[in-house]
Amino acid sequence: MLKRVLWISSVLVIVLGAAGCIPLDIAPTGMVTLHDPAFESHQVSIAVDLQGVKHTFHTECALIPPGQRCRAIYSKFSVGQPVNTHVYYDNDFCHEIDPDIAVLDSGVAFFVWNEYYYQGPEYPENAGKYPVVYYSDSEHYLQAPTPLFDVGEYASVSPPVIAARGEVAYIVYEVSAPGEGPATYLRYQQVAGGHRSGWVSDILPGEFIRTEPALAIDNAGNLHVAYRVHLLDDPTEVASGIWHNDNVGDETDMTNLSSVWGAFYLGAPAISLNVEGDYLYFALTQNHTDSGTVRIYFCPPDDCQPGPLMGHVAVDLSASANWKIPGPLSLAPLLDRVALAFTAVNDATGPTPDIFYATYAAGGASPAAANLSNSPTLETDARMVAAVDDEGRVLPLVGYRLSDGLGGYGTVSIHPFLSS
Repeated sequence: MLKRVLWISSVLVIVLGAAGCIPLDIAPTGMVTLHDPAFESHQVSIAVDLQGVKHTFHTECALIPPGQRCRAIYSKFSVGQPVNTHVYYDNDFCHEIDPDIAVLDSGVAFFVWNEYYYQGPEYPENAGKYPVVYYSDSEHYLQAPTPLFDVGEYASVSPPVIAARGEVAYIVYEVSAPGEGPATYLRYQQVAGGHRSGWVSDILPGEFIRTEPALAIDNAGNLHVAYRVHLLDDPTEVASGIWHNDNVGDETDMTNLSSVWGAFYLGAPAISLNVEGDYLYFALTQNHTDSGTVRIYFCPPDDCQPGPLMGHVAVDLSASANWKIPGPLSLAPLLDRVALAFTAVNDATGPTPDIFYATYAAGGASPAAANLSNSPTLETDARMVAAVDDEGRVLPLVGYRLSDGLGGYGTVSIHPFLSS
């Protein structure tokens, strides 16, 4: 039985293995199907509460006219039990996209998404707009969701992200500040354990995009954010690299880590603390069109400045020159270390990604990433949840998407696995 969830992110298929090792033989123990056959399903997130109950939040887009409408669906279930679901905004002119979910220790799930307006005949002016970020929670999910922030008519919004630890939950999302043109900034909102909001990144005028945030919460309930910064006219020119702010709202405490990472890393960052909270970890990947490289950076959370207290290590992939990293990285906290999961494609074996997993403790040697899948039917986007079983073992659950083998995604299913 899973007793305690330590980190939340998005999965379709779950693989469960013991901490610090890779299971050599993995067997499925059950499946829950969430897919509506009239809809194309994608963008699924999952969280697990203290009782092992799964909370999922996913979107489905219609395969029949009007053709592109999407709806958001919250589900709560245990394997082998009926699925309790609620559908948000099933209409012809709005899309619910970019879902994410996190759960408190008390079992209350918080979920967040973007509202996208479909260019239908009644609203031709709405094409391509992402004006509002919404959130709700599982205690009040049957009520109207809360508009978190209206970002304006011409604003650009990246997928909002949410994280929880204990009874604290934060949301971070990208907005355009009024009057600042196309430059974007990041805002945070605390939605559990207190209520406050503000800017994560500076709001001074500048020709920069602040984007692709990742967040972690420490044992004291403090928010830690990593994100990417690049020039407006050249997304490959990462002018300020990755930023980290361990005291949200205090711009003097903003740490620019570009002197360590530079413009080499173009993918979205991942961030996590270990269970004890004494080390903060970042994971970065190279642009997926180049040779694949993954690096993990680590530092004490109260002194994460470039210098002797910050270290980094490369993740070892066999035949690393041939590997590409098409999807995001995931980090999850373990006892005295973190777990890393991601998908990678090898030029020598074709376009299908495989799932890789490794664990790392600060100061250790470069970890070897083990291939968990070796499957011709996998798609990208590995995600991970970490939980503790009845014997106190930390168990990483690695998730990924399945393909139907014809270029599209198959049914949305949750597959619990146990190492044999």
